[in-house]
Amino acid sequence: MKLLNLVEEQFQKGGVIEEHPFFREYLEVFNFNSDFSRKVGEIIENNYLESLQKEVGILLKEIEAVVPFWEKVGFGDFPGIITYVGDGAYDGHGIIIDGKPFAFFDMAVFGERKDMLSLKPWLLHELIHPIHYQLSPQFYPRNYKTAEDRYLKKMIVEGVATHITLQFFPGKDTYWSGFLDNDGVKRWKNYCEEQRDTLGEKIEDVVKMNCQDDMLFYKLFGIVDFEKLYQSRLGYYYGERIVDQIIKNYSFRELLQMDFSFFRERIKRYFGMDY
Repeated sequence: MKLLNLVEEQFQKGGVIEEHPFFREYLEVFNFNSDFSRKVGEIIENNYLESLQKEVGILLKEIEAVVPFWEKVGFGDFPGIITYVGDGAYDGHGIIIDGKPFAFFDMAVFGERKDMLSLKPWLLHELIHPIHYQLSPQFYPRNYKTAEDRYLKKMIVEGVATHITLQFFPGKDTYWSGFLDNDGVKRWKNYCEEQRDTLGEKIEDVVKMNCQDDMLFYKLFGIVDFEKLYQSRLGYYYGERIVDQIIKNYSFRELLQMDFSFFRERIKRYFGMDY
């Protein structure tokens, strides 16, 4: 397992290491915060290096505990691991640097949330992303060109990671990483089904017009209201349901190698789209 721990160097510099390949790629592909550098500097000022380095050690031990499940998935070598201090937009995700897959984890966020997270399913989910991006570059966000890419490919990316993780950690811990209890997850699933037709129409409109609807995007993939979590991250549910209709005839690795066109028609049927 290759580790790039950027925390100490960030503390030395007081913020973002702009010349580092990780930050160059992250800022170009994943960052939407115009105030990113200032926010990261502020977070570093309000934390202690020793505390975040301790969090790195805890994270690595938890990742080691996921190894047996990773071996069962059959993806081969682990992706590299990057630990850093970000602006809080991501707790973890996947990234491609010089053609190689890495999973990145914001240690300030991890320190705040680790006691609330169901760590093993959360980590397995995030570790799947970079392998998916490596095996099928069309799903990597750098390669998104249209609204269809941003909404539908993102839905499949999250659906694939969620579905595979569910095979090893069935239940609430995979869907919401422990943030919702069983009743909360049930309420979320019911809400997803209630909203399916309405959101399907909105997604179709956005795709047809090739535009961005920030509120729709956050409803599908982010958190709109922390007081009403069941109304957020609906795209994870829809993506997993679509993948579930497909996976029976394929291995996990084959699933990660599938062309988007294979999913595209199934997404349209799922939502009743006719574009």
